[in-house]
Amino acid sequence: MWQHQYLQQSNEINALYKTTPHVWQTDGAQATGFGVAPNFGCCTANMQQGWPKYAGNIFMVGENGSVTVALLAPASAGIFDHEFRIDTNYPFASNATITMASGRSPVVLRVRIPGWAANATATLDGKARVVHNGTLATMSLTPDQHVFHLELNPSVHMDDGWGLAEVTLGTVNYTADGVILDMTGDNMTFKGGAGLEPGKEPQTQNIRSGNPNGTGVARFALALNGQGHYLQRVAFNYSYLVGYTPAPGVVKVGSSLQLVLVNQEGEDVQLLYQSPNYTDYSWDHFTKYSPPVEVVVDNLKVRNDQLLLVELRFHNHDRNLNLQLPEGRLAIAVGWSSELVPNPQPSPAVVKPATNALAIRYGALRFALPLTELRMVQYVWQPFNNTDLDMTTNSTWNYAILRNHTPTVHASDSMPRLPFDLADHPYVVTVTAVQLHGWKVNALAASEPPPSPVDCAKWQCDSTPVQLALVPYGQTDLRITAFPWIA
Repeated sequence: MWQHQYLQQSNEINALYKTTPHVWQTDGAQATGFGVAPNFGCCTANMQQGWPKYAGNIFMVGENGSVTVALLAPASAGIFDHEFRIDTNYPFASNATITMASGRSPVVLRVRIPGWAANATATLDGKARVVHNGTLATMSLTPDQHVFHLELNPSVHMDDGWGLAEVTLGTVNYTADGVILDMTGDNMTFKGGAGLEPGKEPQTQNIRSGNPNGTGVARFALALNGQGHYLQRVAFNYSYLVGYTPAPGVVKVGSSLQLVLVNQEGEDVQLLYQSPNYTDYSWDHFTKYSPPVEVVVDNLKVRNDQLLLVELRFHNHDRNLNLQLPEGRLAIAVGWSSELVPNPQPSPAVVKPATNALAIRYGALRFALPLTELRMVQYVWQPFNNTDLDMTTNSTWNYAILRNHTPTVHASDSMPRLPFDLADHPYVVTVTAVQLHGWKVNALAASEPPPSPVDCAKWQCDSTPVQLALVPYGQTDLRITAFPWIA
């Protein structure tokens, strides 16, 4: 309870109290720090409900007097005139024994067989019994003592399909007269806390730039396809409001706006416009939006034989920014030259491939690569001296799994005293991987894994394979869980 997170990431390379910028959309910069109440106090009150609710649902009683073992966990219960006991270390072991002591009446016993356990086998009083994964094994028992033994027989699975789905990228194509990009809520994507909200005037919306000290992004979802021409001209105008007015005597840095061209991978191609830091026309003392700011960027010569995306980027500093969308739209005029670029590249791909990352599963457990934790105390709470922590790592994390190498499993001979202890692992799955030098950090987080199977020429695969020891996800604080992979 003393140290938990509000948000966690499957691929988490740090956990900070001042994550600025950050990749999540709606929560604050403290959301991944480890402490007593990061971002919001609800987890402090709610997190400890999990185990008792799990325990309370192990055994269930049906209206017809049947008994169902719904969850596998070490437990015992007196139900009707029978005593039931489950002996198991599941999910850190792959078997369970359910014993029903003698009673006065017969009973129908049902045992849930996990959906993943396709190779499960069972015996009832020493005799083989057929069971099927994803079903309830049902048996009518006499009042005598009975023993049901279940072997789940897990195997390692490489589950792909993780990450972003394939996206067909719509385009706005070259015309000699240019085009108008109508940026609306239906064709913008947002990052860094930016988003839409109602405007201060009737029938208007605002692009809200995100939270103070963060970087928000509003990107036009359709790509510019110059069909081999140079992009020559961009023009638009905007009106704005800024965040809440500081108290008298307090000076706060205002927000600014950029218009940027990026490629399909989100890498900057050219900065088109940079505003000053705005501090006037505040949200809380609203009388009107700012007068329109006219922006004309001419005489450009940006190659547009490959697709380009238009991005509004907000640097919020101490106060955020609200950009007005009159009638729900921001119009940006774009023009191309008649001149063709020399040696134009092949026709651009208009499909952004799926991430298709891979995650390792053994039985009911998901596995992750644990990263070394460098802990730094950010705050000490009185009177108990509990601490809030930042965590970073110096571990290499950007690996791609070699899928044609079979993983191996090592099971411990004994259960750890604390099943989710960070150091004592009941299972370790070893995989073969290579470092992927082109997979980098974005906004203080591991960027979306490169599309798999990985193009090594593009993503700079290392030539030396290494063995990675993966442990149960719940035994990690910093980790990589979803890996790109090489066929």
